[in-house]
Amino acid sequence: MDSFQAQTGKQWVQSIGGTYSLFEVAHQAFTGVSDPHDKQEVASALHRVNYQGMSGHIDFSGGPAPGVSITPLLGVQWKATSGRYPFQMKVVDNTNIPAVKVQAPLQPTNP
Repeated sequence: MDSFQAQTGKQWVQSIGGTYSLFEVAHQAFTGVSDPHDKQEVASALHRVNYQGMSGHIDFSGGPAPGVSITPLLGVQWKATSGRYPFQMKVVDNTNIPAVKVQAPLQPTNP
């Protein structure tokens, strides 16, 4: 997050993690095949992807369906701030990932 903002001069957005994870999955699959042009081998490698990455534990080998992984989510809200950017994302619910600290209370957005 800090590196992205320093390099671009722009505030990060929460979709960066999911987008970056796509590249992590591709890297895992392509490094596990002998021929990256063999579509069947690559498809099979994708179904075996099981690693810890930016978005947490990704396991396509044991999901609810072949090639599917369920990623636990956090509840977040963008909160007004007086910092460099007018809003900052804060964790408001950590039910699915208790190891992540809650940073702010959940507030209604249309009082």
